[in-house]
Amino acid sequence: MAAAIGERMRTTSLRFLALHFVAAAALTGCTGLSLGENDPNSNLGTYLGDGSVAVDPESETTYVLVSAEPRQDQTDEQVKRTLFAVRPGAKEAEEIADLSERGDPRLLFTSNGVLAMSQKGSEEELLLLDNESFEEKARVTVPTWYWGTRQSASRRWVGVADNADSDYDIHLIDAKTLETRVIPHGGDYIEAMFANESDRLVAISLDEQTHQARLLSWDMNDLEASEFTVFPESGLWSGADIDVSVDDIEWDSFFSFTWVGISPDDRLAVFPVKKYDGEVEIGDASIDDYQLVVLNLETKETHIIPRAKGPVGFTPDGSSIVSYDEGPDGEQRLLLIDAETLEPDAEPVDVAIDGSISYFVSHQGNYVVVASNWGDESLVLYDIDSRKQTKMAGPAVGLQEFVSRANPEELWAVSNDGYEGDLYRVDLQAAEVYTVSTPFEPEHIGILPARDELVLTDLDRRTLHFMDPDSEIVLRQVELPFEADE
Repeated sequence: MAAAIGERMRTTSLRFLALHFVAAAALTGCTGLSLGENDPNSNLGTYLGDGSVAVDPESETTYVLVSAEPRQDQTDEQVKRTLFAVRPGAKEAEEIADLSERGDPRLLFTSNGVLAMSQKGSEEELLLLDNESFEEKARVTVPTWYWGTRQSASRRWVGVADNADSDYDIHLIDAKTLETRVIPHGGDYIEAMFANESDRLVAISLDEQTHQARLLSWDMNDLEASEFTVFPESGLWSGADIDVSVDDIEWDSFFSFTWVGISPDDRLAVFPVKKYDGEVEIGDASIDDYQLVVLNLETKETHIIPRAKGPVGFTPDGSSIVSYDEGPDGEQRLLLIDAETLEPDAEPVDVAIDGSISYFVSHQGNYVVVASNWGDESLVLYDIDSRKQTKMAGPAVGLQEFVSRANPEELWAVSNDGYEGDLYRVDLQAAEVYTVSTPFEPEHIGILPARDELVLTDLDRRTLHFMDPDSEIVLRQVELPFEADE
């Protein structure tokens, strides 16, 4: 969690990761780890831009926000905004919340209901709705501006960065009560992430004067039982099960995301940082200034991997840490690090794509799809088992917004320029990209995994289109009964 920007991704599989801050900087929020996949199982929430869809992973209810076009005498914060819900299989949409005159809306599916977060002026509103009846359960206003979200494994606890604070502190929100509290850490900056299988919070706190990083871990159940007691001497919550210091660490403020990678089995935590060598490097730097700090959450041992950048993730089986470095000519290269030996691949994969890139690791973990974030070059498919890479046939596609299917293993991506939209199917087995014909101009995409249905909005943002991905036929269309103020 922590300081600045980014949005939505599931940490249990860490299937999609951004590989360069240039693309990431365009997003709001600070969770990082997915600049593209709209995954219903994500515990990081969904940023609800106009027409964006969010799918409840349990009920598979689809949520979509519709906004009016602002008049010339209106600011963006003054426009009418309505949140709709469409139950699975339903033919009608239900209006469930008025988010007019509010900005930066996000949606999370917590253990206690649907949490809508939005911003107005210097206040953040937390609106909790029942996920069956859509009735309001609680509403709290906090004098700050929250960016980015992530949830604990139980979805009881929500972590969010306070971007109204110059130190970008992280707040915890209790989904039961909407009570908020700041994570005490004693340093200048903090990044953190929840574990995948338990309500465990893992954090890194950095002191800019000593250039020392403190790696910390707490069990949320123990913290709650202790009533979040703070030790005055250390300024930390009591009961930390890990408190390890690492010297000569510099904050990587250039991207400043929630780039704490947690292995699927919760054994390893990986912190992308810079090394302090007597001179503070502001902004981007040489690849020699970057490193990964790997913390074994079982043994509390640390290990440094030089010349590797964040963000980081893991293959779904946990066998490899996925990172990247730079080649001799400055090109970005995929870097696979053995999770047992912590040795980087002797021959990092040169993806042969210049500039800002993104990648997706398949559900089975044997394929990596690499894309130019500008969407102007062919996708590259890398087979981890055979160490072979292939330029995928078909049109060039970016991974700015997509969903994935596990069986068959494929991606569905959308792209649009505001006037025309396209839908693509990316077949990983065939290493080919296909353009899918639609009777509308696609803008945003989601997926109902259990029903195996795609859900798309079009550029008019007044209709939801539910599609069968096998037949590529639109099964039903649901009109959004939105009436803008005159």
